[in-house]
Amino acid sequence: MDSKTLTAVKFNCYASDAQLYVNKPSAIPEGVYKDLYAHENKLDPWEPVSGESFEKWKQERKEAWKSLAIEHGNVKPDGIEIPVVAQIPINGNTFMPFDCRSINEELNKEGIFYIMDCVVPGKTEFLLANIDKQYKVMDKDVFILGNEELVRSAFLSSSISGYYSSKFGLIYVRKRSIEDNCYILMSYVKQPSRFVLDEKEREFIAEALHANDIDCKMPFKDVARKVAPVVEKRAEGVVRHEVGHLKHMQDNNFESERILTNLSASHSDIKTINFMKALEDALADTHPEGRLRYYTSQKDKGSLYLVSLDMGIGLKEDSDRNQVLLFQSKLLNEYVPTFLKFTKNEDWVAMEKAIEKDYASNLKVAQTILEIEKMDRDPEYKLSIIKKNMIPALLK
Repeated sequence: MDSKTLTAVKFNCYASDAQLYVNKPSAIPEGVYKDLYAHENKLDPWEPVSGESFEKWKQERKEAWKSLAIEHGNVKPDGIEIPVVAQIPINGNTFMPFDCRSINEELNKEGIFYIMDCVVPGKTEFLLANIDKQYKVMDKDVFILGNEELVRSAFLSSSISGYYSSKFGLIYVRKRSIEDNCYILMSYVKQPSRFVLDEKEREFIAEALHANDIDCKMPFKDVARKVAPVVEKRAEGVVRHEVGHLKHMQDNNFESERILTNLSASHSDIKTINFMKALEDALADTHPEGRLRYYTSQKDKGSLYLVSLDMGIGLKEDSDRNQVLLFQSKLLNEYVPTFLKFTKNEDWVAMEKAIEKDYASNLKVAQTILEIEKMDRDPEYKLSIIKKNMIPALLK
């Protein structure tokens, strides 16, 4: 890849990260610095990030962000704005950074994937990664991404393993994120003093890893060959989640973002937004073409364990579970207890029935919301029905 292309994307990464830092430095937790340091220094997922070299790098990065803000920033009433406008030169042509389609038409020929998007609200994300696989699902391009050593922005959340971008009509899956998650789960078991988990939770995580042929007693560096097949299966599961989401939108016209906009839900309605997101995720996973149906059809016990952990199953509600996961566990009220029994009896028929029941019941919830959306009443009244009636009923 042309070094000028890389330089331009790096500038836009810096500009996006710097804008957040100079306006709200407290919004960048220590973990983000460690994640970015590990990425830029090509550390393995299990290598610790600490010490003098890390502290020196962190201070230098903060100074670099400040300098960029001074040089390129515009002072606005609500803070400093750093325009992310460095054009991307590729093979003699120049593209605006948000023209992902055109940029990828060029870079995909070299086996490289580019994205500029707002996966995390309020933060522009950038990524340049090598493409391991590329294919189509439902006329959407699917990119399975491998090596991410080229460049990525600081807030490309390590928790985001896959994403469907309606803006660009594609699905991308980050294998590095899935791999990192496996090592994080191992750390929960091998390094208990670092995490607020009890013995029962660690035992459940160890059991989930064992179902994937990963022994937590093995040294981190010896686990790589065991993690690789897990990553491949989970990458397919991420695609299936997005397919379930797309199929459900196609079949039932249920799209939480559109509905929330029509109901004039503001960013302060965080509980409503999380409820809608959880409902959308539950419908995607339990859809006939979603990942829970896929894993049960494949009798893939290991992947079911890990996706259940993703949902917070096996963890205490107050230990490591956000509000979306809490809502999702309530919406999957057949799957959760059935899976916990499944870990003992491996009753695949019961699992299939539980998933079917949850899809049917949540489809009714979605249809009720669609009926509320169509009511000839003001948006505030319609939103209040969801906030005051549907969400409290779910949490009982």
